[in-house]
Amino acid sequence: SPRPAHSHGEGFSSSRRGLPAAARKAWSAPVMVVRLEGGADMADDPPLLHSGWGSGLVVSLDEAGGRRPDRTAVIATTSHVVRCREFPCRYAVGFTEPKGSEARYWTTRASLEESSPGIDLAFLTVELPPPVSPSAPTLADPACHGDDLAPTLTVGWPNLTLRTGWSVPPPSNPDLLLKRFSTGTRVQYISAYPLRTADPQRRERVPIILHNADLLPGSSGGPLLDEDGHVVGINSRILVPGDRPEKFNYCAVEADRHSPGEDCINMAISSRAIAEAFGELFGAHLPLQECNGIESDPPLQMAEADRENADSSSELLTESAEK
Repeated sequence: SPRPAHSHGEGFSSSRRGLPAAARKAWSAPVMVVRLEGGADMADDPPLLHSGWGSGLVVSLDEAGGRRPDRTAVIATTSHVVRCREFPCRYAVGFTEPKGSEARYWTTRASLEESSPGIDLAFLTVELPPPVSPSAPTLADPACHGDDLAPTLTVGWPNLTLRTGWSVPPPSNPDLLLKRFSTGTRVQYISAYPLRTADPQRRERVPIILHNADLLPGSSGGPLLDEDGHVVGINSRILVPGDRPEKFNYCAVEADRHSPGEDCINMAISSRAIAEAFGELFGAHLPLQECNGIESDPPLQMAEADRENADSSSELLTESAEK
């Protein structure tokens, strides 16, 4: 059976030495996304301290279907990563060297194109700072690429100061600028999960993947990779069992204490939802590896088996605090 979602047996690593060979081709695509709220500036002592940060993924380098000039990339992330609480609000994006893990190259020339809280997806366009030349990874439909119980891998910028044993908080912890990965297992694919929205009476049904690779706040928006290095989703949130009062802390901080029957499970928004949202926004095609070249069923048309799985999951799992 899959290991507990937040046991610390594997945890996070910033060294590419342990990165599976198939995933190395996607290493340059994840980026760090920082909110600069209330007048915060990149000149401030690390800007991520003043507002908040998450992860993102370069999904397109084709100038968003011709709508943008050269040296522009489209970044996919989650809507809660870019949700601002103070204004004015801007966004900064940090890139790493092709084989590095430190966010060294920054740009504040990032524009929010759209945020869709109902499916927890957002897109930014950014002017790439020289000498950054990321490569867009291969997106694959998880409905037919990868199996339940198959290996998975997450990449992002987790806030490790929330973990027991990490005593150096911001602003003096340069390790927060390091891109890290964690390995785990795919638990289940659900073609239309009833995702909560701001309206408690309404739920958007979104294709998702449940997995147990490690996540922490800061991981949101980073990619979920399958064993072939394909992007099969974007990490969205931690799901906690039942109605636990500890909620996020139970999963992220005190995970070593939980019983095997109360594992936390992590959720990623499917790459199919990303491709469809991209097409609706930019009017352009985002390449997605389909099922043997055949168009798969529309993800929002819920199969009966998935409806039963999703409904039972929504009863047993509540969503954690945002990352």
